[in-house]
Amino acid sequence: MKKLFSLILALCMLCMAASALAYTAGDYTATGAGLNGPIEVTVTFEADKIADIKIGAHAETPGISDPAFAKVPAAIIAGQTLNVDVVAGATFTSKGILEAVEAAVVLAGGDVEALKASGAAEAVKAEDEVLTYDVVVIGGGAAGIAAASEAKDAGASVLLLEKQAGMGGN
Repeated sequence: MKKLFSLILALCMLCMAASALAYTAGDYTATGAGLNGPIEVTVTFEADKIADIKIGAHAETPGISDPAFAKVPAAIIAGQTLNVDVVAGATFTSKGILEAVEAAVVLAGGDVEALKASGAAEAVKAEDEVLTYDVVVIGGGAAGIAAASEAKDAGASVLLLEKQAGMGGN
């Protein structure tokens, strides 16, 4: 009896996973709320997968939003999931892309909740690595860049850390 129950449960799980990846094939355009306004996204579905995601019209800040436009759609397609990390520094843009893709999934007849549950990221334990520098500069604004440059010119090994996608600060 236990084996029969386990088999039925396994089949149900397969059916649920299959239904999450069942779409009406075609291109669907939807929008999500970004930081500076709506983000238009066109998602191409095949019968059993998300095949492509193209970013359309938007008013997001160039340079800051670019990593989100590259990484979020790629992660959705690679994992066939809406359970992907947002890009630090472009959180609202990332969430806008996810919102738009979610709306497109609904238009294509997919199961949004199953896609949000699938592909749950497993925590990856990174190995510790010891890095040694003479000078560590935190902040890639004008002062940080100048300090790192002066230290490098003086012969020091330098690490410059910046939290944003680009350098420059204020």
